Parts: sequence; C-alpha cells; structure tokens
Amino acid sequence: MKRILCFCMAMYGLVLGQPADEFAQGNAAYQAGDYQKAVVHFESAAAAGYQAFELYYNLGNCYYKLHQVGKSLLYYEKAARINPSDPDLQHNLELARLHVVDKIITPPEFFWQRIGGRIKSALSLDQLAGFLIFWLVLAALTVIGKWFVNRDPWRQLTGRLWLPLVILATLWAIFFIVRVNQSSHDRAAIIMEHKVSVLSAPSDNSTEVFALHEGCKVRLEEKSGGYVRISLPDGKVGWAPLRSLQEI
Repeated sequence: MKRILCFCMAMYGLVLGQPADEFAQGNAAYQAGDYQKAVVHFESAAAAGYQAFELYYNLGNCYYKLHQVGKSLLYYEKAARINPSDPDLQHNLELARLHVVDKIITPPEFFWQRIGGRIKSALSLDQLAGFLIFWLVLAALTVIGKWFVNRDPWRQLTGRLWLPLVILATLWAIFFIVRVNQSSHDRAAIIMEHKVSVLSAPSDNSTEVFALHEGCKVRLEEKSGGYVRISLPDGKVGWAPLRSLQEI
C-alpha cells in the first residue's frame, strides 16, 4: 500500500484514554510488520467508540496485507464515507477491488446522475454542509448589502451578485437534503464469505438465483429472519444470509 497515516495525524481529534493507546500500539505494530497484532489494536480502538478516517484507512491497509479482501474493502468504504476524495484511499480501493471476483456492470447514468456521483465521490456530508453554510452566508451578506446598505460601490456589487448566490445556495441546499436522505436510506454491505449463494426467497430451501464472492459491495433492502434482501447496480436482487456480509 502507498502509505499508512502517521500517529501524529491520527491523534488529531482522538480523545485521551484507551482508544488513543490502542491506536498508538496498532501503528507501532503496523510499522513493525505485525499486521495481525495491529488489527487487534485498531479493532479495539473502533470497539471503544473511536470513528475516524485514519483508523478505518489503517484497518483497510492491515487487512489488505493479510489478504482479507472483504475486511479490507469494508474499512476502505468506511473511510470513504468520511473523506471520499483522499487520493491514497482511492488508489488502495482500486487495488483491493482488483481482487474481487464479481465484476458488476453498472448501467449508463443520466447527466445529472453523473454530476451528483462526482460530487458525492469528492465531498463527504460534513464537507457538503460546510459549503452549504458558506454559500448561505454569502447569499445573506449580498441580500443585506442589496437592501440595507446605501454606499454605491457595495450596493452595485451586491445588486449583481445577490440573485445568483441565492439561487446557488438554494440549489446546494436541495442537493444537500437529497444527499442526507440518500445516506439515511442507502445502506450498503460487503460480502465476507468466499462464496455466497443468493436465493430467491429468505429460506434455506429456496432456489439459488446467482452467487457472489468476497469483497462484492451490495445494497441492503430488508431483513427477514436470518436473511437480508440485497440488490446490485445491474438490477439483480435476492436473499443472502445475514452472517455472510457486514454492513458498512
């Protein structure tokens, strides 16, 4: 892998106590080449409630070194939800996906879907929220300048900018709301077993409709007993055992 984030970066925002100690020991083990030991410490930090890009990224690296593609992709995907534009993460994701047997063909997207997908892959929800606040503040300042400031240079400038900025802020707010709604409903998981039979119904006696392999990313639809209904970008749907996958 191209890099492992150093401990000093990981400590940013990390509360003192057990998670910090576990993370430090995990980094030390990783740098010593003991990836299994590093996993134990990193997983302990995660179990203690620490959620951060650095932790998930390092866990993905460890599992990749241990040739556990499913776990590696799981944590890379978790990291991508926090900082999707990180170039090292994107590089490692591409490397890990090369080991996935299933090559799912995604149907062509409309223009606005491609634009939305590019923004989604470049900005996290927190970053989108930051931009929304920025545009709202700018729009508010120009509106105030337009209607409440009498000085000519400022009034002329805000008179030209207030409407475009209000429109931009409104469109960004709509996009942000859509993303939040998608995030709350769009649940995904990674297949963890070497091979999983996807069935036509949530029953052991059901017919196999297709098979998936370790590392494949699926969308979760609904649960029934020990099964979960999954779907793929190419339109395939079926029921997989809950134990065979792990939610991102």
